[in-house]
Amino acid sequence: MRQIRHQRGESKMTNYQDTDYSYLKGKTVAIFGTGIEGLEQAKRLRNNGIPVLVSLREGVKSPTTMWTDEGFEIVSIYEAVDKSQVVQVW
Repeated sequence: MRQIRHQRGESKMTNYQDTDYSYLKGKTVAIFGTGIEGLEQAKRLRNNGIPVLVSLREGVKSPTTMWTDEGFEIVSIYEAVDKSQVVQVW
């Protein structure tokens, strides 16, 4: 469960299984950045049938094996932008 804060300040508990991915169906999502949050989101998207491209910052020593061990291909930022319809930055 995760707490989500809405516009008026009220919050509710939600579960990722409740997430509606219909907007993303048929689209490719590019995820830029590093970290476990980005990886977990990429896995959630992939598990819901949404293609994911991963681009890590150049020149930064990123834990690339964390991504490749999970089966993600790392592409350049240019390729990710060219091939995706949605961009997510972490």
